[in-house]
Amino acid sequence: MKKFFKKITTFILAAVMVFSCCGITAMAASDDYTHGTISVTTDTTTVEEGDTVSITVYPYVHIQYKGCGMSECPDICGTYGAKCFITGYGCCCDTTPVTYTADVTVTISDTSIISVTDSITANGTVSSAGDMVSGTMTLTAAAAGTATVTVSASLNDWVSTTKTFTIAVSDGEGSGDDDTEDVNTEALAEEYAICAALDSSDYTSASYKALTTVMAEAKKVLDGDLVYTQEEVDDLTSSLQAARLALVVVLSGDIPDQDTDNYYLLEDADDLVWFSSMVNKGATELDARLARDIDLSDVDEWTPIGLSDTNLYTGTFDGQGYTISGLKMVVTDDDDERYGGLFANLNGTLKNVVLTDSTVSCDSLAGGLVGRAYPDSLVINCGVSNSVKIYGNAMYGGLIGNAQGTLINSYSHSPGGFVGVAPGKIENCLYVGDAEYPYASMTNEENNRVYIYFLGNQYDETGKYGYTQYRNGKMVGIMNSYTNSEYEIYAWKSDDKTLFPVLDFTTTL
Repeated sequence: MKKFFKKITTFILAAVMVFSCCGITAMAASDDYTHGTISVTTDTTTVEEGDTVSITVYPYVHIQYKGCGMSECPDICGTYGAKCFITGYGCCCDTTPVTYTADVTVTISDTSIISVTDSITANGTVSSAGDMVSGTMTLTAAAAGTATVTVSASLNDWVSTTKTFTIAVSDGEGSGDDDTEDVNTEALAEEYAICAALDSSDYTSASYKALTTVMAEAKKVLDGDLVYTQEEVDDLTSSLQAARLALVVVLSGDIPDQDTDNYYLLEDADDLVWFSSMVNKGATELDARLARDIDLSDVDEWTPIGLSDTNLYTGTFDGQGYTISGLKMVVTDDDDERYGGLFANLNGTLKNVVLTDSTVSCDSLAGGLVGRAYPDSLVINCGVSNSVKIYGNAMYGGLIGNAQGTLINSYSHSPGGFVGVAPGKIENCLYVGDAEYPYASMTNEENNRVYIYFLGNQYDETGKYGYTQYRNGKMVGIMNSYTNSEYEIYAWKSDDKTLFPVLDFTTTL
């Protein structure tokens, strides 16, 4: 079946975007859909008599879609061809925008010390769906002392917030003590830098607009225009990360066909490059299957799937027994800390694929298939041939550099070894080769049935087998004695040319 060209389609990235839409009322957000949590902040908590304190609520005014009011909304609705609820826009089953204003209440413990002088007003105007602005109220310090100010804010389809601030008012003479809280904004600055590096054209305008709204608040904090407590900074950092993860990626270009269960069918090198590009833009949950063997020889420099820990792959990649060959990733810059392999960062499932005739060389974690496999990852029924060369200055292995997840029924014949380090679970796997150290360490007691077969006629008491053991079929018999009721496990056979044990993708155990 030929691929067809789709100019634009969308993929919902994060779980926060996959909602089961219900009827909407002008009440607080339900657990099923929400734009986020309302922010309530103050510019200071330490003032002198006569000074003012500003309290800001964001958003205060928000134009959003009212929703259809049905007991259930369809998964796809309206003319948008998108999910019923879109963060920042609302329930688009009914595309009539409605302007909502937050309900804000203020309680002050002692109004003789501090009181509201200017009630909350909007800081700007809104005109179209998705627009939102903050609101600010002004308090004035009247006398020395300490008072608590409790602000509660609620808004349609937002999570309500109640914040209590303790305002200390001095008489102006000062005590010489500095009670200002030491606030750490490093995490916020790091997350802001990640968001600032994103290309807006890669995402739908609604989801990117929601991100920039939170970024604007973060920039004010980082620039010192807003003074937040540590708790508020931490909350803002989480909100910024959530907005980034909720971005809706625009899938563009020559998009491969999809199977009936929404797996993308990858047929050639262009498809595999496209898949890597989409995942690395943030579509980390895309599922894919190989439709045939793929040769990457014409790709000058392979960019691994899940290039960084901010977009590690969480979907399912099924090789269906096919082979990927010709992968080249050679990093010469010592300051380049990218992980090397078909996948750089994996926290999903990789299965039923074999890598041959490839080279991975980098200064950090490196593996033929995966640089770093996270604790929730599963690598099963996979192989790396003896024509795969792995080089690295950190942890590296023929299959995986750092295997923190589960590795089952897989093999490496690579001179690069088996795995660099394996704190995760390993079952029924083998290495055949002459690497002096086929693995650095296996620290998890669940590791079992890990067989190391060295080339040459050697066998010793540590369970390392030699040439005769795989030539006479003993090794294949051992591997095929394995049972696992949880996963589909493929059988083993001897390779016709090398006699090395390999997976037989025509037979299951």
